[in-house]
Amino acid sequence: MRITFLDLIPWDYDPGTPRRQPLGGSQSALCHLAVALADLGHRVRLRNNVSSARTVQGVECRPLAVPGMSALHDTDVLVVLNELPAPLLAGLRQAAGDRIRIVLWTQHGCDQPAAQPLRDPRYRDQLDALVLISGWQAETYINVLGLRPGIIRVHRNAPGPDYRQRWLERGGRIATKSWPPVLAYTSTPYRGLDLLLACFPAIRAAIPGTRLAVYSSMATYFDATANDPFAELYAQCRSMPGVDYHGAIAQAELADAMQDVSCLAYPNLFAETSCVAAMEAMAAGCLVVTSAFGALPETTAGFAVLVPPCADRADHQAAFTQATIRALRRLTPGSVSRSAVLAQLEHEARLTCEVFDWETRAREWQDMLTDLVAGPSPRPA
Repeated sequence: MRITFLDLIPWDYDPGTPRRQPLGGSQSALCHLAVALADLGHRVRLRNNVSSARTVQGVECRPLAVPGMSALHDTDVLVVLNELPAPLLAGLRQAAGDRIRIVLWTQHGCDQPAAQPLRDPRYRDQLDALVLISGWQAETYINVLGLRPGIIRVHRNAPGPDYRQRWLERGGRIATKSWPPVLAYTSTPYRGLDLLLACFPAIRAAIPGTRLAVYSSMATYFDATANDPFAELYAQCRSMPGVDYHGAIAQAELADAMQDVSCLAYPNLFAETSCVAAMEAMAAGCLVVTSAFGALPETTAGFAVLVPPCADRADHQAAFTQATIRALRRLTPGSVSRSAVLAQLEHEARLTCEVFDWETRAREWQDMLTDLVAGPSPRPA
């Protein structure tokens, strides 16, 4: 099959970028999926704002010329990531006819500007499929944007391949979890870092020696350090006892660092449509303590300690702090619960690395796209 991915975001990246430098979650997912589909024998192209033509890990990368139109050349299916303006979709649909399937793959919440064109039946009737990344996201798109369920396909994300590789290198076992514990925050700063810093002194007081490693900045979105609006938050990290601020780092480096982490502490109150940070922590055999909010319960698949969100910030801070302390105490050396917790973390990592991996996701996409290309057009007549 000939598969072309199209991304209009003004970033210069290719499938090798996530291993070299921080990259946003949607673009990282595209890179991993494109490589996995190429490994299955498909001809895969990426049309984006890459600076020069090159082939990386079997994926042909080409700069955008006439926005989007060049992506229709010699392809069976066009997969557009996150944003597809209505005029561009109309032009693509006219040029593609019934010969090429057009799929919108969006990881945005239903309240984001890029999702709003889907409210218009004339817009969505030009799509052959809409791929979402969680059942929770699909439910919100149906209820809020008025989509018919038949157009939606749910295909989830996965941890970066480096996590599976680290797990395989350890013989399918997780790294030893040292004591005192190490917490980590690995998402973008606006998804709960300030709240975690408010929680951390009480956690450290309850479990002396606990450290917090912060791998977060806006560099994942190609924002220059000078323009990062969260600089004061990073300064707070650097000045707080027990906190080590590292900023955003490449996935390969982060996969190494997460092997030494005991717990992903993530008091998120941002409605995520999925959560790669949680998936990666699970793949590294870490406890996950987070909020029962958005798609986080679905993403963590029963393995996380979920804290119901509170309308009052102080109440949520207190509830998250106590939940984290309780979870960490179960890992205390000599505790009767430690062996059971470690066994659960082994199972969590095995499931995440063997089942929730990009090779599996690529086969799911392959089956979906094969049916889409081989069958009659699913668009209304």
